[in-house]
Amino acid sequence: SVTQTLHVYTKVASAGDLGASSVWTQSTSARMGTEMFTVRGPTTPSIVQSLTNFTNTGTSSQTTVSLVVGQPVSLVVAVGSQITAVTTAPNTFTTTPSAYTQITPSTSNDTTNQIRMGVAHTSLLSGETTSATFTTNTSGTNYWGTIIMEIAWILYI
Repeated sequence: SVTQTLHVYTKVASAGDLGASSVWTQSTSARMGTEMFTVRGPTTPSIVQSLTNFTNTGTSSQTTVSLVVGQPVSLVVAVGSQITAVTTAPNTFTTTPSAYTQITPSTSNDTTNQIRMGVAHTSLLSGETTSATFTTNTSGTNYWGTIIMEIAWILYI
């Protein structure tokens, strides 16, 4: 049995946070991946909606749940995570469609610390629908976890 969990944490930064570091711990010795990024805008960003999906599949790719944007302009962030890893170089983790900008590495020759997570983002207008597909060069049974979220960050007056 494989258990995979994805969490999203948010924090509104203050002036004292500039240059600060962050320490992440967990209660077991299992693998943990983290990705931190900053969203700046004229208003305080907030997560409007977040959709997750977990599956056990025999494929090397997984598509997030489809999301319909509800805010005038939103940042959409998609995260894909998989359990299986390639033990030979290179190992890859890519995101499509091309409207998404991937902010995590897409290829690595490191056979000890393989790429097991992808994070990508795009901007969309109200009413637009999106999903992201993550693809790796793994084979066999693969346990996937995906999350897609809409972050409202620009308000029209």
